[in-house]
Amino acid sequence: MSVLMKELDVFLRSGRSYVQGTQMLARASEIVGESWELNQVLFSQITDSIVEISEEDCKGCLQCIGEVEFKKHDESKRMYLYATEKKAPTYTIDMPISISRIQSNEAATVGYSFEMPLNFENMINAIVQSIKSEHSVIFGSPHDVWWTGFRQFSLPTSFSHQENITGLIELKFMRKLGRNGNFQSLWQLTVTCPKSTYTGFVTFSFKL
Repeated sequence: MSVLMKELDVFLRSGRSYVQGTQMLARASEIVGESWELNQVLFSQITDSIVEISEEDCKGCLQCIGEVEFKKHDESKRMYLYATEKKAPTYTIDMPISISRIQSNEAATVGYSFEMPLNFENMINAIVQSIKSEHSVIFGSPHDVWWTGFRQFSLPTSFSHQENITGLIELKFMRKLGRNGNFQSLWQLTVTCPKSTYTGFVTFSFKL
C-alpha cells in the first residue's frame, strides 16, 4: 500500500540531541491550516531524524513516533508522525520566548509568566519549557525530561494578532507514575492571554 508522506521542516536545535516535539506539532498545524484547534498529541519516543507526516496509519511499515489530532466544529483530523533514517540538520536558533516562575497564592498551583510574539509554536514552547523547568523544582535532579503530549487542549492553530504579548501559565501537578527510575508526570494547565484562556492536560517522561 502506498502511503502519502510529507517531510516536515524540523531540525536539531543547538545543544539538543533530539528534534523537539513542539517543532513537529507546529509544522503539522501549518499543514491543517487556520480555523482548526489542537485537540491532543501523543509522542511515544524522541528522534534525531527528519520526520515525515501522513494522515494514514502506516501500520508498522515505518517507525511511528507520535499522533496528532486537530478538530474544527464536529470535524476531526488525525495525523501520524514517522521518523526517517535521515538525520536532521543542526541549527543555532533561539526560541523567541521569555518565561519566569512566580509565586502562586494556591499551594498546589505554580505560575510562569511569559512574554513572546504570539503564535502557535511560541505558545507550545512556552508551555513545554515552563513544565520542563518545574520538574527540577519538584523532583530535584531529573534527567532525560521530555514532553510526551497534550490532552483535551483546545489551542487554536492561528491567532488573530501576533504582536508581543505577556501572559500566565498556571500549572498543577497531578501525579507521578513509574518505577525503576523511569517516570511519567501529569499536569493540569491553564494559559491566560490578554483575550483568551486555554485549559488542558500535559504529560512528560523523565528519569530519576
